[in-house]
Amino acid sequence: MIKVTLKQLEPILLRQLKAGIVPFLHGKPGIGKSALFMALAEKLELQYIDVRLADMDPTEFAGFPRINDEKGYAEYVPLNLFPTESWPLPKGKRGWLIGLDEFSSAPKAVQVAAYKLVLDRMVGQRKLHPNVLMVAAGNLSTDGAIVEPQSSAITSRTANFEVVESAPDWCEWANNAGIDHRITSFLRFKPDLIHTLNPDTPEEPYACARTWHKSSDCIVGQPVGEGDTALLASLIGEGVASVFIQYADIYKELPTLKQIRQDPKNYPVPKRLDIQWALMGSLCQQTTEDNLQDVIDYLDRFPDELVVVAMRDMFARQPHLYDLEESQNWLNTAAARVF
Repeated sequence: MIKVTLKQLEPILLRQLKAGIVPFLHGKPGIGKSALFMALAEKLELQYIDVRLADMDPTEFAGFPRINDEKGYAEYVPLNLFPTESWPLPKGKRGWLIGLDEFSSAPKAVQVAAYKLVLDRMVGQRKLHPNVLMVAAGNLSTDGAIVEPQSSAITSRTANFEVVESAPDWCEWANNAGIDHRITSFLRFKPDLIHTLNPDTPEEPYACARTWHKSSDCIVGQPVGEGDTALLASLIGEGVASVFIQYADIYKELPTLKQIRQDPKNYPVPKRLDIQWALMGSLCQQTTEDNLQDVIDYLDRFPDELVVVAMRDMFARQPHLYDLEESQNWLNTAAARVF
């Protein structure tokens, strides 16, 4: 199965959905598959319907029986999860995107019941609305998740991908989403800690896109110290929480922006790489139109790798700065030097 990152997948899935193909994403828990589906629905102006197959019963795909007194027979009435031909379009939307999540964790009978939905676009005896698109997702058996073998019938009728984690891609998304800058700079410095699931101990907390997001919600705008070990360990695991707290402790010793602005072209640049990453993340968070040139003058003295990341992070967090003359001059001079 081909391996791709979520960032690589987005344009591919947009093309496949427009062609009526059902993509099936296989990947580690918490990697961001569901978030990608919701983003796709928004781009395509579709109402997203989240269907968790692991919690469903086979009969829910056929609907529930009722007596039609007027016609003199019994018929099945589908659940409101599945828009059928008679449904009006949702207000302000072009249709629906059904996300069939936890597909591989569903009991075999539920998977079989879902085949008719995916393969025949039927809900019991009724056809899906023509403006319904579908995506599917499931976990990998190698990740300690409960997984039922996938039928060749569903494989041959879907586009199958194995999703792999990418710290740079997630950090790019996280900067736009307002994730705490200490987390993004930490994962730039320690990208291998983006996902730490151990298949042998799936009951232990582990770092992943989902739990890093939750960690950010707990610490954003607040100091981080040893007293936060339990708070973070319950989400990302003890080992990762300990390393992150040690990294966050660096922020207490960083020079202030005020100090740097006194002489940005000569103020000392830290020699330790972890301090450089932390300071870069902090400055990108604090940049405004008023201090932009001073921040540029200072950051431009960092190693080229960090300069490139600083540009990406700064303009992701502060997009209004991108078109300013100082930013464009920086981009041009740095491009000539780095590339």
